[in-house]
Amino acid sequence: MSKENGLSHRGLMKMANAKLDYLLEMSKVERFIQKNGETEEINRYSALADEKYKQRVQQIYAEDKTLNLN
Repeated sequence: MSKENGLSHRGLMKMANAKLDYLLEMSKVERFIQKNGETEEINRYSALADEKYKQRVQQIYAEDKTLNLN
């Protein structure tokens, strides 16, 4: 059972958008690596994208929890 089952419709839409943004970023990383090879810079960029996604997910859950308490 996914944690997303507890999200509101609004939260689910925000989560879908966050996942799409993350997938697009990872697609850019993959294309860059295929074209130029793996570099320290692209590794940092990828790590920042991962962290940004994780923070966004936490924010979505926190906002959704707050909104559902009211």
